Amino acid sequence: MEIVKTASIIDELTKLKRNRKDNKRTAGRVLIFAGSFGMAGAGVMCVRGALRGGAGLVTCCTSRDVIPIIQISVPQGMCKDIEEAEAINLNEYDAIAFGSGFILDKNVDILRRILKEYRGKLVIDAEGLNIIAQNNLFDSVKSSSADIVITPHIGEGARLIGEQILDREKALKALIEKTDSSVLLKGNNTLVGNGQRIYKNETGNPALATGGSGDVLTGIIAAFMARGIDGFYAASGGAFVHGRAADLLAKEKCEIGMSTKDLTEKIPYVLRELLYS
Repeated sequence: MEIVKTASIIDELTKLKRNRKDNKRTAGRVLIFAGSFGMAGAGVMCVRGALRGGAGLVTCCTSRDVIPIIQISVPQGMCKDIEEAEAINLNEYDAIAFGSGFILDKNVDILRRILKEYRGKLVIDAEGLNIIAQNNLFDSVKSSSADIVITPHIGEGARLIGEQILDREKALKALIEKTDSSVLLKGNNTLVGNGQRIYKNETGNPALATGGSGDVLTGIIAAFMARGIDGFYAASGGAFVHGRAADLLAKEKCEIGMSTKDLTEKIPYVLRELLYS
């Protein structure tokens, strides 16, 4: 696979720049399936990541008891009741994120529908990855018309592959073969690949070892995809920006005790540094 340099990733991120005619709809519409009782914060952080990543409109489809938490925590985000998910026109959205803290009885059917009907850009994380592994949805993933990114950590990767592969590059290749998708393998020096290209991210630090950081990353990637960046470059750019935001935060505060809310506040500063300096 071709090794892609960071400079090429940053070049692709120039698509995030807005023009004077942009409005909230043309700036990227993201639909997020996230959050459930006891894990509402995953939905909150994913929505925040998408908004800070530049999406113009972000809607979270979640259970009714989670909606007030999302609305109070991130008033810029919109919400839809999961009970009305069947009525959603999926293809009205430029990107969909599925899985962050999304442990609900209906989630298998929802993911099946997305994989069958959606033709846009899709990032699958967390519970979405477990659904694929537990329900053997690999053929549905491979046949989907969507541009798909999956974002497993090494444990989720092992469940998808069916075995633990300690060599991270071998694990990445196995995940690509299993899903025919762009794969972001989380961890120290995050790897991103799609069968033709591989990117080795060098930003980030142990401040990211805290609950919710992966949900923020999923939101960032969805926002980048909603702006027209393809899966590989959106995932690679998301990893770079996510890690760089943590680096800025660690210098300002500390690697220990960082909150993911603090992390999201640094994302626009990273984008300014990359796109306008």
